[in-house]
Amino acid sequence: MYYSGIEFVFRKFIPTKKSNALPTGVIWMIGLYILSFYLASHRYETRFNIIQNRVNTLLAQLTTTTFKYAIGRISEIQNMECPEKPDFLKPKTIFNSILFEDNKNQEVIDFLKRIVEDYKADLAGVNFRNIDLQGVDLTGANLQGAFLSHSNLHNVILNEANLQGANLRAANLENAFFWKANLKEADLVGANLKNARLYEANLQGAILGLRTLRDADTGELVRVAGANLQGARIGGTNLQGANLSGVNLQGADLSPFGFPLGTQPSADNPFGKLNNGSNEPVETRLLGVIGLTIEQLCKVKSLNKAKLEKEVLQKVMDNCPPCILERTGCEE
Repeated sequence: MYYSGIEFVFRKFIPTKKSNALPTGVIWMIGLYILSFYLASHRYETRFNIIQNRVNTLLAQLTTTTFKYAIGRISEIQNMECPEKPDFLKPKTIFNSILFEDNKNQEVIDFLKRIVEDYKADLAGVNFRNIDLQGVDLTGANLQGAFLSHSNLHNVILNEANLQGANLRAANLENAFFWKANLKEADLVGANLKNARLYEANLQGAILGLRTLRDADTGELVRVAGANLQGARIGGTNLQGANLSGVNLQGADLSPFGFPLGTQPSADNPFGKLNNGSNEPVETRLLGVIGLTIEQLCKVKSLNKAKLEKEVLQKVMDNCPPCILERTGCEE
């Protein structure tokens, strides 16, 4: 008679001599493993089928006049969580699928990214809040007035894209490319533009600085940090009238950037292709900028040939390191 569960399991592997029973522990283990795989597979397939049905519905709506509404649901589908797909020959995937928290399905995310690329010419006003477009090529995209707040646009290519009036609040734009992009009056409060390339971009009237906004959940007024432009390359950018209150400009390069003839920036080639065949440097315009302090400007890597008001330029010369106005800029 077994007096504990531990002995019961033990005797499945090593039976007593009196019982004359055969060891069946290995068979039990194989059976439990198969059962675990079945449960994990059933759980995964059930959830994945729900996501797949949502994707199929979206694809059907893309052929209708309401395709913009359908595309606006992409972020919702991308954020649907799914268990890890179990692999019978990989025990870790089975136990992860059963025991651990669900995650977003990368295969679905990548498929939906390609849909956005296909429809990039007509995405004006679309709601892309919380969308993942990391690494997507949106060159020449029309995103005028689009909602891209809290979205993942890391390493995205937005060269010559129209983002006028777009909401990019708290978006991750690290290492993004904005060559000649139209960001006029765009809302970039709290956005991460670290190491972004904004060569010759139009940021006229854009909002990048500190703002007091009303929290959507609590209704309370909250102070939102300015955009992070640390290490960003913004040569030739039009910042006229932009709000830069509290913006992090540490290590930013505002010097003109002369592209090699016939090239333009891209993810694979940071120097990319110029359509006009000119490699003349274009000055950065900082006239009429709101909230920009000398302390912010002194943290910039280079202000070579940047267009500043005479009074501001004099303060820069009096308070900032001399190298900031030199062609090579200051070392980080």
